[in-house]
Amino acid sequence: MSRLLRGLGASVSLALVLAPPLALAIATIVERGPSGELFASVVRWGLTVSDPFVLTCLWNSVALSLLVVAGAAGSGIALARVARSPSGWRRSLALTALRLPAGCHPLLAAIGLGLLAPALSPITEALPSPIGPLVARHARWLALGLSQFGFASAWIAWWTSRALDRLRPEWLQEATRAGAGRGWIWRTGAWPLVRPSVARASASVFAVLLLEPGGSLVLGLRRTIGSQIVASCGMTSRADWPRAAALATLGLAVSVVVRLILVRWAGPDELPPPASDSGNHRLPGPIAPSGPIAPSGPIRSALSLLAFSAWLLLVLAPAIALLSAVGRSLADEATLPALLDPPSPILGALAVGAGAALAAMALSGPLGSTRLSRPVGTLLDSIPPIALGVGLIALSELSRRSIPASPSSPIVSAILLALDPYRSPALLVSWATALALLPWALSAARRALPIDTEALQDRSLLSGSRRSRCRTLLFASLALRRLRFPILGLLLTAAGALSPALVLSPLGTSRPLGATILLDPGLGSSPLLCLAGLALLLQLLGTLLLTSSDPLGTDVSSLRS
Repeated sequence: MSRLLRGLGASVSLALVLAPPLALAIATIVERGPSGELFASVVRWGLTVSDPFVLTCLWNSVALSLLVVAGAAGSGIALARVARSPSGWRRSLALTALRLPAGCHPLLAAIGLGLLAPALSPITEALPSPIGPLVARHARWLALGLSQFGFASAWIAWWTSRALDRLRPEWLQEATRAGAGRGWIWRTGAWPLVRPSVARASASVFAVLLLEPGGSLVLGLRRTIGSQIVASCGMTSRADWPRAAALATLGLAVSVVVRLILVRWAGPDELPPPASDSGNHRLPGPIAPSGPIAPSGPIRSALSLLAFSAWLLLVLAPAIALLSAVGRSLADEATLPALLDPPSPILGALAVGAGAALAAMALSGPLGSTRLSRPVGTLLDSIPPIALGVGLIALSELSRRSIPASPSSPIVSAILLALDPYRSPALLVSWATALALLPWALSAARRALPIDTEALQDRSLLSGSRRSRCRTLLFASLALRRLRFPILGLLLTAAGALSPALVLSPLGTSRPLGATILLDPGLGSSPLLCLAGLALLLQLLGTLLLTSSDPLGTDVSSLRS
């Protein structure tokens, strides 16, 4: 019976995961005739692909995302090596600083760059003649690229550092004792093993940046695919949702192609999996963290520290400017009442974040116990977050068109009501946000129970309880303890997110703070700045919690605590 229930739960979870992308693909080839019948058609694709404006937007988005990801990959690899060079508390401090820009969303970074624009304009005017006018002409595109660069480089650096930690220390020690230099060890030993992780992280970051509309909307750039998707969704009308579905599908296809190219270039991942992510319940042997590729001299260490500090200052300057503006905005007496009086956008964002976090963990439980865990995570990493929101809109519209207007079954009526973004926006926002964060939930679920099954059975026999009962209780309590930090991280990240809520909550008050900043300009500049600062803090704290290691470890003694 338990196996049947697990299979049923996995099937339902898989259906909830696959429904938005399948609806997105179907919506682009299905039309409705004059008499109400549905038929297949490629007219929508023809209109989309033949539109010169759409092709210009696609070129702008793809070119900028590729340039940002290429620069972020190069800098991320160097930053990961620099952050791992020290030892002890210095390495922990460097890795924590490395993760901070990952919580600065491009939307929030663009707002911070807008606040820094008056201070940067004299520097732009002082540039020599060929460069100054060029920078002034493309200032908004440069600002958009800079707002994405810190976010992308931090994530790629973090995943690269995790891959470097999976290198066996004895490999590096043997090469160093043999007299190999730093460059030779990196080119022939470390880089071929780390390259698959770098490629997959770059592909995931590219999928996020390709259709992300936050930075482009703040900077007034409409010639991007993300901005056109938001405009096509229609905050007051449903008439143009097929165009949004076609644009989202086009971006999804580009994202999948880029991911396939990068994965094919990088090859399979041959590094041993992390001990806490191995998928079994055996106690791993103690593995010491690998050290730097080769010892560094004082000059190299000083230059590395200088470069790391310069990068950190560059990518965190918008966040610092935003938090400084928030401090000045709090002096306005009308700011706090606008944020706290019902309906409070902060409470609504936390409610949506809690719903998304619980939904993500509920989906990760059944999927994490099957072999579908990693394929589902890879699939969701390839889908831009805003495409999930457009997929739910497509699912809602397809259901509304294929089902009669007055269904006789109350269950069908309830389903149609739940799928309507104008009547139940909070439910759809929680669903789409949970899917966007599901790879993190799956990773947390795999790390929840890396304990020794035999030791657990021995403990149950010694305690005099039935083996099945003791095992269930101990597994459940330990899993809940190990999941409390990931759940809190998911809640905070979802509460401050932008996509996919931006296209799913046109009329609702319960939505993440990122969507509120763009959809509620009537709150005023001071309250919006405070919401942006709060969203930044939530994203930073959520990112630190999601990327932190398991605080309980894998020792079986934690069963007795």
